[in-house]
Amino acid sequence: MQSVMFHSGGRSLSSSFACHAKAAIIAISMIHNVYFWLKTDLTSEQRATFESELRLLPKISYLASGAVGKPAATEARPVTDHSFDYSLSLKFTTMAEHEFYQAGCPDHQRFVDTCKPFFAKVIVYDTEELA
Repeated sequence: MQSVMFHSGGRSLSSSFACHAKAAIIAISMIHNVYFWLKTDLTSEQRATFESELRLLPKISYLASGAVGKPAATEARPVTDHSFDYSLSLKFTTMAEHEFYQAGCPDHQRFVDTCKPFFAKVIVYDTEELA
């Protein structure tokens, strides 16, 4: 049996294991969606700090992808919520990566420590992709 190395998220795996691991990764990929409502009395400097810290989170090296945004200028409809100030969407390849992000990631902890005083409300929707 030929051994081929497969690289995933900085990890090297043998080809036979990689096929199984890749299938498992696809099945458990999860997306962490966060919606932020900021306090209305923040200064422009505090809002700039929040935005610059938020922009750093999708750059975390072990993420599959990430994005930040503001409500889109779409038509108001009964099912559309434009009331939040900012959003964050991070895609993790494994649940272990998400668990590390929540409990041990210094980048996430810095964001929380710096920006939590700015939050009026935060809602998180964590989803697993359908296979």
